[in-house]
Amino acid sequence: MRDFELVLSFPSGSVLIGGHSPAPEGVSVIHARLPDGRPVIPATALRGALRESFEGMLRALDEPACAGGNGEDPRRPRPMQEGSCQLNDGQPCRACRMFGGGRAQLPNDQRTFSALVLGEAVPSSEFIGWRTRHGVAIDRSRQSASHQRLFRRAVPEEGLTFRARGRLTVDDEKLRNDFEAAVIATTHIGAGKSGGLARVEMSLHWCEEKTHPQALPDGDELELELVLRAPASIGVPLALGNFRDTRSHVPGSALRGAIGFALAEILPDPSDKAFQDLVADDKKTAAIFDFLYPVDPDKGPGLAAPWPITARECQRNRDHGVIDTLLDRIAVATLKSPEDALRIEPQIRERCAEPGCNHVLKSPQGTRRAQGPPKTRIVTRVAMDRHRGSARDGALFSTAMIEQGTRFVGRIRNIPAEGREHLSLALSQPLSLGRGRAMGWGSVDIDRIASPIPMDSLQKRRENFEMALEKRLRRELQLDFDLAGRLLVFTLLSPLISPEQGGTSDAGDGRAVIAAELGDVAEGLEWLFMARRFDIERGWDQRKGPRRPVRAVKAGGVFVALLPKEILWDDVSGALHRMEAQGIGERTREGFGRVICFDPFICEGTRQREHG
Repeated sequence: MRDFELVLSFPSGSVLIGGHSPAPEGVSVIHARLPDGRPVIPATALRGALRESFEGMLRALDEPACAGGNGEDPRRPRPMQEGSCQLNDGQPCRACRMFGGGRAQLPNDQRTFSALVLGEAVPSSEFIGWRTRHGVAIDRSRQSASHQRLFRRAVPEEGLTFRARGRLTVDDEKLRNDFEAAVIATTHIGAGKSGGLARVEMSLHWCEEKTHPQALPDGDELELELVLRAPASIGVPLALGNFRDTRSHVPGSALRGAIGFALAEILPDPSDKAFQDLVADDKKTAAIFDFLYPVDPDKGPGLAAPWPITARECQRNRDHGVIDTLLDRIAVATLKSPEDALRIEPQIRERCAEPGCNHVLKSPQGTRRAQGPPKTRIVTRVAMDRHRGSARDGALFSTAMIEQGTRFVGRIRNIPAEGREHLSLALSQPLSLGRGRAMGWGSVDIDRIASPIPMDSLQKRRENFEMALEKRLRRELQLDFDLAGRLLVFTLLSPLISPEQGGTSDAGDGRAVIAAELGDVAEGLEWLFMARRFDIERGWDQRKGPRRPVRAVKAGGVFVALLPKEILWDDVSGALHRMEAQGIGERTREGFGRVICFDPFICEGTRQREHG
């Protein structure tokens, strides 16, 4: 791996890369800009300009070069072929080796899709402001301006210098020489070449950066707090047309993939057993990479997880806090007479209890440590047709991206002793989450690595739940409740993927999975209450390609089971400990199926929202 810095200056005119940012009123198009208003040169534009120049240079040398990674040499037309570029005697051409191109999965003999990882370029000097360049379309038949075709383009002031950081994932002299040649050959970037824009001068500076392994806390579990250094696109299971949405959280598979890619770049032998055991998905001894959920800055410690489905907040004023309604739902589920239902109806929590409010309660936004979903931006781009040097037909697409600066917190658990050294090394390397890694998307800084703050023991949480249940049902609602000590409460902290259940009535809704984990004690188990929603999960494997879609129970699902009278606490406590430690259902190494028993939030009363 070799790091570098790329410096861009514009000796005449300015630069215009449109489509990245919405144009303000009165302007036809504006150059790409960051959320703070400063101009930026997107990594996609940088890579496109470098690749176009490099491909032209290869063709001038009469070497094979496909057009933008499509596997076709425009100078030598031939029947369309499926798969990746094979123009160089069955291997990718030099441009595809450098920039990647069109591969759905990673060949066994390669470690990365693209040898070049390049981030966006930002101003290296103080940004002065924007200026407007006017233009008008010409009617050639009349030799005059076209009617109502005046347009305005907002571009950065002249004289700005931009800097981009990147790296070559393979420290190979031929690759370095190819990249240096591409930088020298690139003279224009963006639109407006004929109007005096787009002239660029690039200089390349190689960096000698040494990293030191991250110090890990003792034990087999750690908590990470990551901060997005660049916008991130975390893929969703199903895309809608030309729009690619993003998740608001980071699946464990994305975190595991980031660590796997980082180690694949630097390890002499990627088949190293300790490395493979660390990131395996078919071994109970492999590490568990939990989902990462957004957190607000300056929040206190706590569980970074979604709210349970039973949580509610005031529809009018979110500052009135968040409550859990599970105890009331248990009360309703155990009613024994219509008279009891009529009597307790006014006391059931359906409206805000804050004095003078009385508004309807609704499901809370955000997560337990975030006020709302992370901020996102929509980026609209178009793919280029290298044959014609213009936009490709039908290839306009929009991508939702989580804004840089967003914080995520999650855990890595069950870390094997043999893999600690590799994990420490990986966490010291550049990490990227989600799609577009080669374009610098999703790059993160590690803000904190620490041992998780322990929760109350399972026994203590059960006792607190029983006391809260006793208080709510017997003392406050005056109900004759005789199920004390027999209830088990499960809350999903991540989506649950159930194995195939052969078409049974509870196929895929989580009940069969929980019952199977409880073992023999599940005979005679009754389901007192369930609150769950469903979604589609998919995923992608770098070696095997896309996974098949499967139905999943969404995070936040709540299950309340009633044990038979003859079953004692000691008969189930071992299974509950194992479920919390190892997860339930399928793909638990990727963080799916994380469950907590007797969630402490149930007993908290009203949790006031904190403002960072």
